[in-house]
This record gives sequence, C-alpha cells and structure tokens, in this order.
Amino acid sequence: MRKSSPAVASDLGPLSALGLGSMLEAPLIVPEGYDDLRYPEALFRPLEAFEGVLVQGVIARPPSFGYSRAGRAPRLEVVLRETHSEQACGELTVHLFGVDPERDTQMSQLHDQRTIVFFRGEQITSLGNRLYLRKAERVFSGLVGRVVPRYPGRRGVVRPEQVRDYLLRHAKALAPSAAERLLKTAFPENPGDVDATVDRASLVQLRALVRRQKASSDAKPTWGEVSRWVAGCVKAMHMPASPEEGIRAREVIARLGALCVLQQARRQTADRAPSHFSTPSPWQVRAQALPFELSQSQHEAVEAIAYDLHQPLAMHRVLTGDVGSGKTACYGLSAVSVIDGGGSVAVMLPGDTLATQVYDELLSWWPDIAAVTTLVSGKRRVQPSDGTRLWIGTTALLHQLDLEALSLCIVDEEHKFSVAQRQRLMSRGTGLLEISATPIPRTLALVAYGGSAVSQLESHTHKQIITEVHSPASTKTVFAGVRESLARGERVLVVYPLKNSSKAADARSADLQNLSLGLERWRKACPDATIAAIHSEMDRQQINQTLAAFKAGDLQVLLSTSIVETGLNIPNLMRVVVVNAERHGLSALHQIRGRAARYGGTGYFDLIPSKSAKRHSLERLQVLAETHDGFEVARRDMKLRGAGDLSKTGARQSGATPGVLYGADVHSQYLDEMYAVIEQQ
Repeated sequence: MRKSSPAVASDLGPLSALGLGSMLEAPLIVPEGYDDLRYPEALFRPLEAFEGVLVQGVIARPPSFGYSRAGRAPRLEVVLRETHSEQACGELTVHLFGVDPERDTQMSQLHDQRTIVFFRGEQITSLGNRLYLRKAERVFSGLVGRVVPRYPGRRGVVRPEQVRDYLLRHAKALAPSAAERLLKTAFPENPGDVDATVDRASLVQLRALVRRQKASSDAKPTWGEVSRWVAGCVKAMHMPASPEEGIRAREVIARLGALCVLQQARRQTADRAPSHFSTPSPWQVRAQALPFELSQSQHEAVEAIAYDLHQPLAMHRVLTGDVGSGKTACYGLSAVSVIDGGGSVAVMLPGDTLATQVYDELLSWWPDIAAVTTLVSGKRRVQPSDGTRLWIGTTALLHQLDLEALSLCIVDEEHKFSVAQRQRLMSRGTGLLEISATPIPRTLALVAYGGSAVSQLESHTHKQIITEVHSPASTKTVFAGVRESLARGERVLVVYPLKNSSKAADARSADLQNLSLGLERWRKACPDATIAAIHSEMDRQQINQTLAAFKAGDLQVLLSTSIVETGLNIPNLMRVVVVNAERHGLSALHQIRGRAARYGGTGYFDLIPSKSAKRHSLERLQVLAETHDGFEVARRDMKLRGAGDLSKTGARQSGATPGVLYGADVHSQYLDEMYAVIEQQ
C-alpha cells in the first residue's frame, strides 16, 4: 500500500488510508459499481430488480427493536406506508440489522415528523399478507435522483460512504489534474504542449480506449483536446448521468490504467545500468568438455546470453525449459565463460540437494574451475572463499557473500525466491539470468508485456507423461495403477503436503492426508513393495541414504513431502502421485511432474485432490492435464492468479496487478487488449 505524508493526510482525511499521495489523485479511485437512485418506487408491490430497488414512504408507526425469528440477530423493524396518493394504504416492512442507538433515534424522529424516507434493497417479497424489502439500507434524500457510484473502503479505517462523499464534492474540480497524470504516464513521449498535435501511434492507442482502433487520416486532435476528453471520462466515472455512462467511462479509464502499467513494465525492462563486466571468453571452447552435444535451442540460448554479456548494459534474461531440457549446461557454460574472462558469478538454488548436485555436475565437466569454486550450502563451505570467483549455494549466499559487484547472478528455480532475495544478491550493473521451467507470473508478465529477453529450450528427451486428475474417492484406481507400475519394474514417488496431521483450525485440514499415516496405508496397498519415507525434518544423511537406496532400486516406492520438487533424478521413476494436489501451485506441480520419465518413455502423473477442494482449485489442476509445456503452464497460471506488481519496486510476484488507479487492480483482459494495440503499430 502506498503511503501518504502527514501533510497530505490532513487534506484527505481518512482517504489517505487508501494510499493516495495527494488530493489530486482522489479521482483515480475507481468505483466498484453504480446505484441508480433516480426513480424511487412509491407503489409497494412484489418486485425484483437486477440492480436493486429504491422505495420511498413515510414511517407508518413507531419503529420497534427486537430480534430475528431465530432470536440471534438484533434488528430494528420499520414499517413504511405508501405516499403516492391520499388514499394509499399499502405497507412495506424494512429490517435494519445490528445495534445502533443513534440510528434508532433518528428513525423515531422521522416517524414523528412524517418525513418521507428512502430505502434501497435487493427486492420486494411477500410473505403471507405482508411485503418485505430484502437486505435493506437507508438512502439519504440528498442522493435520490442521481446515479451514485459505489467505492471501496478499508474496514475500520475509511468507510465507502466517506470516499463517496469526498468524490461527489471534489471529482469535478480535480478531474483535469487526474487526466494529466494518466496521460503523462500512459504516453511518456507526450511533449506536454497542449497545442501539439497527437502523433498517429498515440492516436491509435487513444482510440483503442473506446474500442475504436482505426484512426482516420483527417483526425488530428491536440493533446489539450485529448486531456479535456480524458477529464470528461474521469468526471463521468464519478458523476454519471446514467449507470451505462459510468460503466463506459470506467472502462476507458481502466484501459488507460492498463496502458500506464504496460509503459511502466517497458521502462523497467529498458532501465538497465552499465554492466560491471562485458568481456566473457568464448564459450565454444568450454562446450567441448561436455559429454553430449548441445541441441539447437541450447546453442541458441548460450549464444544469446553471450551476446547480452558483451553489451554495455547489464543483462537481464530469462532461460526457460522443461525438466531435462539442459538448462544447467546452458547457464554453466555462461558462468565459466565469465570466469575465464576474469569475472565473478553467483549461482543461487533453492535447496542443499540441488546446490550440491549442480556443484558436482559443473566440476565434473570442468575440473579446472575447482580452485575458484565454492559451495555455500547451509553453514558449509567446501572450500575457502579466498580467490573464489564462482559461488554455488542456497539463500546462505545472501548472508555469506560480501561482494559489491558480481559480474553475473544466476538464479535457478527463480520461482522459489522473492524479488527482494534476488535483488540482494546483485548490485545495479550485475547481469541477471533467471532460470525456471515455469516462470513466476510477474517474470512472465515482464516477458509478455515488458519485452524482457527470454530463451526457451526444447526438450530433447523422447517421453510422454499421462496426467490425470482423480476424484478423492478414486484412490483404489490410483493404487491399482501403482501396482501395475511396480509389476513392470518401475519406481513410484508419492508426494504429500504434510509430514503429520495439521493442527490448524482451518476446516480444510480435516481431510488432509499426511505422510505419517500414508506410509502404513501404502504398505497395505502394496504389500510386496519396499517402501520408505523422507521429509525435511529428517537428518540430511538419512535423507541422502534413503534417496541413494531409491536410486539404486533397493526401494520401489518413496513417500516424501515437496522437498523432492527439484534436484531428484531417479532412473526408472515412471509414476508420481501427489496427494491433496490443490495444496501445491501449478509451477510446483509441474516441477514434481518432471521427476517422472526423466530419461524417456511413458510416465504417469496422478493428482488426488482433497475432499474439500474448491471448484476453482480443480479447474486449476485441470490445466496440467491439458498441457505439458512448462511455459504454457506458467502462462495459464499467470491468467488464473494475476501478474503481480509490475512496477520497478514491486515485490508481489503473483496476484492482482496494482497500477496508477486506486481500488481496482488492472485486469489481464485490459493488459492484453492494450498490449495488442502497441504491438500492432
């Protein structure tokens, strides 16, 4: 949440809690919807309206305080009488829930004064011979006869009504300044001269705001005219003549807000500092030591990284490819080329097992770099750091490295780290190479919308993985499939979300199976198989011994928590089962799927959701059954979860995308629409 200064807070009052920097930004608070209060109903009859119903009447008798029929909800009962004619006698009952002595006193005074009052509700229903207004709330007479926006609030700090009252007073006067702010952000090339003619590229984007993407050749408005038009849209968004006008204006401002976010993302990608290092040695010499030939996509990726490293500006590239596509070889070649050129490199990985594996793998290919390479894993350093120019480790690197100018920072499995963790390892001017089979939504959005460089590796392993989402009740089917795999001499991995039963009060935890209970269940289901379990609380030596036995074939079924998500390469592991699969993200599940059929063949990936899994969670799991491409999984994940914060200082890696507007995050639909317009030019 953006913070405002104390001076500004005094101008805005409670609205400063929404993160506004000044009162000039108040018109950038986007309404959530509109209430049409132009035409109150004076005749009481059963009525259901899509947008609600507004009624007027006088209070027929003194309001009475009591409780609902269940006896639990306190409420004030107000009976209205029709006012449309002298002879009218129709009545409508309104219930105002909660304890509010001030409200009750006001209602009694309004009864005594015979004042016309207004209420808005969901619908008028009949029960016996009485009419009721469902979900009623009072409407003050000053709002009747107009279309009133609904605004966001912040519980306990600022009420939606306070936001509404402020904007109804100030939106018209502040609309021009809000329009200027939006246009400056969305069109950074805007000369700022109100008399300057809008260039054709900007005109195409402006017309796209109202879904008119064809710019006529004779249309040459000035920036001043455009500013007045946008100001009119801002005003109409807050003070519309009809709900339809408000919705149209809100869509224009939402698209303009999306364009602002896209420009911020593009500037972030373009804003790169001069590189600390730009003289890597030729990588082709080092490639000769590999025990395999690079694939075409690997060759192109390493060449692209080398090109970036030679540039005067610091590199920022994303390297993506499914499990087994050879990402380690690509970034290993890049690392040793930097070292050979006199630079220094840090490789950060999400766990000890993977860090050790990468360390051993790189040194097996290039033994001569052992003298300058250090493994930093937990509290362990395999070699002293004196003269070290290649660091390989976990997040321990963040605490044990004291370098001001790394030449290159490589983050493997970047979705396992926060933005802050990645930035701490590198200073401004350090090259950054982010590695992932399934990039996090924010990274993917910067690739898709901001133009970040990306290299995609193609899988060179011939394999097929059959993914199936089972119902919670179909565990017998899964057990049968596992026994078939064991009969073929294959190994099976079963992943659980928990080691022991959850102690949380969350109702979802009631049916969560856990590894401790699952071990006995699997032994009963597969009595002829050798089965063992590992989890993060076990001694590292014990974990390694169990993994070694699994790799050697002494174990046929391994139960584990998600510590096996990365770094597990087991020959003949052909089936992976994930219990309570909705507890994992799509990226994590795709990584776990990559453990199956690592060396080719037909593998199986069984997802078992919990009984309490929600519909949207099951739909998310279905993405894995529909696509096996990690980049596509990441793209679908971004659409489902949101792109996160795309600003330069943004730390949110997924979820809603904040922008220059307040109270309404940028919808991916508008980002896609405006990005398509930019790319077509």
